[in-house]
Amino acid sequence: MPSPATLDKEVELLKRMLNYAVACGSLASNPIGTVKLLRKPNVRRSVLDDAAFERLLAAAEDQLKPIILVAFDTGMRLREVLGLCWSQVNLKLGVIKLSAEDTKTEDPRTVFLTSRARAALEAQPRHIKSDWVFTNPETEEAWKDIRKMFRRACEAAKLTGVWFHDLRRSFVTNARRRGVPESVVMRMSGHRTRAVFDRYNIVEDDDLREAVKRIEAGRAISALGSARSRQSGWRRVPKLKGLTG
Repeated sequence: MPSPATLDKEVELLKRMLNYAVACGSLASNPIGTVKLLRKPNVRRSVLDDAAFERLLAAAEDQLKPIILVAFDTGMRLREVLGLCWSQVNLKLGVIKLSAEDTKTEDPRTVFLTSRARAALEAQPRHIKSDWVFTNPETEEAWKDIRKMFRRACEAAKLTGVWFHDLRRSFVTNARRRGVPESVVMRMSGHRTRAVFDRYNIVEDDDLREAVKRIEAGRAISALGSARSRQSGWRRVPKLKGLTG
């Protein structure tokens, strides 16, 4: 069943089409012009930490392992990963070049690989007749659907309610938690708007607690630096000779 957000997008598209028909004189009025959108939140909060992902990786079938590893370590979308071609990959530089037509936002993006993602791609077999990086051995074409494989891996790893797209959310959240500036994470993941990025950047109570610890640690370091600076200044005050009281 389509999600509320998907239904809203379809209704909005239909409204625009009908409004255009009205503007062209083909319709007297828009029959769904007053239909209200659902506007229901469609925000998932599932994030895999390193331990959970290692369980998933260990439980995955060999054909799935490099796919989910690249997704988890780069934040690439499912379509971007499954549609990856060797012509887009530069293993020497450790980058993937996505053109505008390869991305959902139609913005070109350079993806920098982690060492293990790079190693996973280096281990991938190449096919003479195909440029695809991840191929279905039965068809020697790009994978069309890996949902069953992913579901089996989740069940074997005892992870419930996990979707493939949660790997992208995990990349964004984990990168931010490790101190990568949010503006940089947005560039890495290819999020064009802040509103969409915030749906992927999950902030929990532990994040707030850690933020307070960092603030207190920073204040303590600042205070210590100021104290040392004052002491150093006192030591540098020259003794004045020949002065009488």
